[in-house]
Amino acid sequence: MQSLLLINSLVDFLHLEVLELSFNRLTGTISTEIAKLNKLTELWVQSNTLSGNIPSELGELLNLEFLYLQGSKLSGPIPTEFGRLPNVEHLFLDNNQLNGSIPSELTKSKTLAQLSLGNCSFTGSIPRNIVEMTNLTHFWAQFNMLTGSIPANVAEMEKLYRFVLYGNRFTGNFTCPHFIYDCQISCNSTTDDACRLL
Repeated sequence: MQSLLLINSLVDFLHLEVLELSFNRLTGTISTEIAKLNKLTELWVQSNTLSGNIPSELGELLNLEFLYLQGSKLSGPIPTEFGRLPNVEHLFLDNNQLNGSIPSELTKSKTLAQLSLGNCSFTGSIPRNIVEMTNLTHFWAQFNMLTGSIPANVAEMEKLYRFVLYGNRFTGNFTCPHFIYDCQISCNSTTDDACRLL
């Protein structure tokens, strides 16, 4: 397999629920035609060599629960349309060439449990209303260029189990809440010695 144009040949399978294309050396871009597969609950396309922007049309897949796009050469911003996915639980976009800010629209999700954004080129700050993601248990955003302070209201996110932010440019004081099992925020510019691997 060498191109995700093959998705164009799958769009007639309108009842397809799971599409697994990982580790196939796929090149090219993700076709906007994928939006026609509106029964999809799982899309696995990680560890390929895909390029170009993530199509906003993925935000039309309202049944999507698991979206894995990590480990390619995708670029551009995270589509704000992802914030309208009503059932998404896992969103893995790490290890790409994505940039721009983390869209505040993502924080509208009440179902998202695992969000992985590490090893990209994201800038800006963590949205202050991250606390509204009431089901979030895992958040990775290590090795980006995020700045500003880590929102203090993270201390209200009692379902949070893993919080990984090392290798950014955060400033200010932040102490990891005791209930977070894996809290990694070292290698930043925080001034509080409590901001270390706990």
